Order: sequence, then C-alpha cells, then structure tokens
Amino acid sequence: ILSCLELGDRRRHKGETKMNERSSRSHAVLQVQLESRCVADGTVRLSTLNLVDLAGSEGLRHTEATGERRREGKNINRSLLALSQVISSLSGDARTEKHISFRDSKLTRILQKSIGGNAQTVIICAASPAGCNHAETKSTLEFASRAKRVKNRVVANIYSDDQSIIRRLQAEIDRLRALQEEELPRGVDHGTA
Repeated sequence: ILSCLELGDRRRHKGETKMNERSSRSHAVLQVQLESRCVADGTVRLSTLNLVDLAGSEGLRHTEATGERRREGKNINRSLLALSQVISSLSGDARTEKHISFRDSKLTRILQKSIGGNAQTVIICAASPAGCNHAETKSTLEFASRAKRVKNRVVANIYSDDQSIIRRLQAEIDRLRALQEEELPRGVDHGTA
C-alpha cells in the first residue's frame, strides 16, 4: 500500500501559488478493495478503504493565480462545493432540497458509498492558527462539523455462494434435530411425518 501511496504522490499535480510553493493542484484518492474469505463456511467479507487527500479551497485574492493555476483552482473549488453540498444534504443542513446530488462531481461519485452509505467515515482536517488563514480555517471547521452530523448505517458486507448457504442451512438443521432429540422423552418412537 505504501508503494501505491508513493506512486500516487509522485503523479499528483503540484504547483506554486502565492499561498503555497507546493500547492496540491488536485485531490488524491487511494481506493483499496479488501476481501476476506472464511474457509469454514465459505462466506466472503468485502470492504473498501478510501484514503482521500482533498486539495484546499482556492481563494483567488490570496493565491493571485492566473492561467492554468486559476483553472485548476476553479476545478478544485467546484468539486469541494459539490462535496460540501452533499455533506450538507446528508447532515440535515439542506434548507429545501431533499435530493442528494452525488453526480455533480467525480469526487462525490467516487465517495458516495463512503459518505452516504454503508461506511464508517473519519475526517481529519488541517487548520492554521495564522490570522491570514482565519476564513479558510473557519470554513474547514464548519465543514467538519457538518460532516460529523452525517449518520451512516454500518452493516458488514458478508456474501455467500450457493454451496456455503446449503452447508450453513444443513448445519442449522442438524443442530435443531440434535436439540429436538435432547428435549424428547427417551424410548418413545416419534417417527417422521
């Protein structure tokens, strides 16, 4: 996994702005599919781990970006706005609109199951104590507060093939027969109907 992270970091587009000489010019998402098989009953547990590093919002008055950097900043802001709107809808902050617009950006489509479905979600935010970053830090903390109010229902993703289901049901039948035999009086022939 670390080599995948390193490769992704090398491929991540970075550029200089007035605010940051190594500014991320894109979001980074590492998706890891986990699969665990139980030999005893044949069940399969599936899970997806999403590690996401969001590029920071871009205030043009602070970055003084032009040309390509300005276009990158607009794209970053557009996807962050879509994510923020989805989080607001899921947290109950949406004023009127009940539709959750996951399709408004690639980022929200990729993260749909993580932020609005069967998932445990953890968000770590970067904040700055510098006075010049007050607005960005406040916005980040407000976003984190809304995200904290999103309630997901977490259920293990366990799947079985047909043979596993048959084995499990046969084991349940055997268990119930044994239990029935323990409860019946000895020496009486109960037969089967």
